Amino acid sequence: MSYEIIHNSPEGIVVLDSDMNVVDINAKARELLGITTVNVKGLPAVDFFNPTEFLIAQNSGKQYVRKKMYVSETKKHIDLSISILKSNHALFGILKDITDEVQYSEKLGKMRMETLSTTDDVIKKQMRVAQEIASLLGETTAETKVALLKLKKTLMQEEEEREKSEGKA
Repeated sequence: MSYEIIHNSPEGIVVLDSDMNVVDINAKARELLGITTVNVKGLPAVDFFNPTEFLIAQNSGKQYVRKKMYVSETKKHIDLSISILKSNHALFGILKDITDEVQYSEKLGKMRMETLSTTDDVIKKQMRVAQEIASLLGETTAETKVALLKLKKTLMQEEEEREKSEGKA
């Protein structure tokens, strides 16, 4: 029954002995790791994939280790969970393909950066427009002030002339 579970699992499963030889591996794990050889049982894992994470797990003394990794041969992102099977002197690895999630996250991050860039551009344009409007308002205000001062001066001169002419009369 355990054979059926391992070989029909939707996740990749690798079992290594304490010497890092392959005890069992299912088709999904071979696919995720880029292993084209069908029968790898009893052979050193290092001949087919990098077992560094399994060695780290074995030497850590922890019962369970989880690591995200990238397999360059298959261009797959994998969530690797390794359990130590002390009674069997073996390591049990579950490989979950998280490539779609990683790509979605990267795409979302790129969209965020593009949105921030667009927002910066809009802010800069709005500030430029606001400065132009302020400049135009400043010019208009200055022109209005000059015109009103001229009008005031003219009215004051007319008033003075009227007072002078009334005083003479």
